[in-house]
This record gives sequence, structure tokens and C-alpha cells, in this order.
Amino acid sequence: MPQGDYALPMTRHGCPDGFKDSIFYFDDEDSNNQNTQYTSSNFFDYMAGAQGRNTALFFCDSDNSGSGVSSWPSGEYCITKTSSTCPSGFQTSYLYMDDEDDSRESASYGETNVVVSGSKGGIYQFCCRSDGSRYTPVTIVDDKSIQSFALYPKGASCQAVKDYTYKLLTLYHDNEDDCNENSVHNQGYLPKGVYDRNTMIYVCVYYRSGVTFP
Repeated sequence: MPQGDYALPMTRHGCPDGFKDSIFYFDDEDSNNQNTQYTSSNFFDYMAGAQGRNTALFFCDSDNSGSGVSSWPSGEYCITKTSSTCPSGFQTSYLYMDDEDDSRESASYGETNVVVSGSKGGIYQFCCRSDGSRYTPVTIVDDKSIQSFALYPKGASCQAVKDYTYKLLTLYHDNEDDCNENSVHNQGYLPKGVYDRNTMIYVCVYYRSGVTFP
């Protein structure tokens, strides 16, 4: 995987060697909860985590341990920001999701905190780029032992990646209903999604030919 500080959504194959795991538990809206997975195939058939009335998402934090590709290639995709600056070629954005106010149980777990818990919600920080065609396959992984990984799409579809097939997945969060404070920063550099009173997040999962998910 590329060198530098960043995080990626964790697939069911876990993290690459040297990466640290991070978990964020979102306490989504209690009343008339409408968490839904909008894909023909279940989001969590491919991605680590779980969703019922609440949502648990897992991440892989590079902790500056990437030892493969020296830099991220040009293209149209996003990663998760974990340091004060994004890798070269990316622009910063963030998403604040206002979660349940009553008896709030949102929390971070694991070795690092990729999603930061605010006073009333979770803060995602992203690094996004749109300096190349998403249709032109790029090299992100040069280690054939990595069966799968995930990125966020910046455009309407996923960035093509050499040696990997991809599938676009969607996850819906029913955020707080009362006095909702969802907000975004630098929206033009957020990943593909729907950001209003509730949140729809898209993830691209990449996997090698013949790979099955546990």
C-alpha cells in the first residue's frame, strides 16, 4: 500500500501488515430508525463491521507504515485523513454526523481513532483528489498478498485499479432527528454521497480475481 499517513475502510479480509485497526460505533437515531443498506449485495458481506439500529465501522490506519507504492497516483478517489495534512495531490474535507442525543453511546475503539467523537456526533476527515480519469487503471497495491482493500469514490463510479475488480457499496445512516447539526466542510472535495439530515456513504471495495470474502 502507498506510503504516508492515512486510513482506509476495512474489508472482511482485515488490514494489511503493519496497519492498525480502528473502530467507530455510531449511536444512530433511536426513533423510527431507518438505517438501510442500499445495495443489491449487503455492505457487510464485503466490509468489516455491522449495522442494526446503530452502526459499527472498521478502518485500517496506515500509521505511516505503507511500504509499497511510494505515492498515491492521480485519479478520482478519496481516502480517510488521519494527520494534520493530506498526502500530496489530495484536498481536505470533513463530514460531521450528528448522532443520537438521548443516552448517547457513540465511541471509538481499537488501536487508533480514525473517526473522532465530538460532543454530539462523529467527525470524518477525508483526503480527495480529482486530477485524473477514474476510468484509467492506476497502481495502488503492489503486494499480491493483499486480497482486498477499499477506497471512497470521488466521482459517480469507482476509480479503476490495476489487478483488481471493484464493487460500489452504499451505507445509510439515520442521523439525529431533533435539532440536527449535520455539517460538511469543503463539500466539493467530499467523497460521493448524500449529506443532509441523514447521511449516505459510498465505498468502493476492490478484490482480486477468484477471491471470496469470509
